[in-house]
Amino acid sequence: MENVANTTAIFGPESDPGSGREEDYQVRLDHLADDVVFEVTILEGTLISGVFRGRPGVAGCFARLGSIAVFQQERPQRYIADGDRLIVVGDDSFDIRENGVTARSECATVVTFRDGLITGIPIILDLSALAEACRA
Repeated sequence: MENVANTTAIFGPESDPGSGREEDYQVRLDHLADDVVFEVTILEGTLISGVFRGRPGVAGCFARLGSIAVFQQERPQRYIADGDRLIVVGDDSFDIRENGVTARSECATVVTFRDGLITGIPIILDLSALAEACRA
């Protein structure tokens, strides 16, 4: 259950990576290992494409994410625990700041843990609308 609580602090209904508030970033960072790896499935060439390593890399990604979109969970998440791995299944919408378009996608995140801290966060989410806005 600790893994679910740690994950909810970052991706739960009260969490908004796009808020831009420093205290929101700190809450997330407190649950990450120093060597955390964060990856979002989006086409190369956008502000949030690639692999982000370490707390500073993840914080930078969250800051960039907040500058281009606001995310919201549309339905409660499901958590599937498997030892040091937690699969989070959800349905998110996001408002793209650049063009005002709202998109929606189911998503899955496989969160890995070591010593109670998050070490890996690959997110699988259809961000094609966001990629198009970033390229425009």
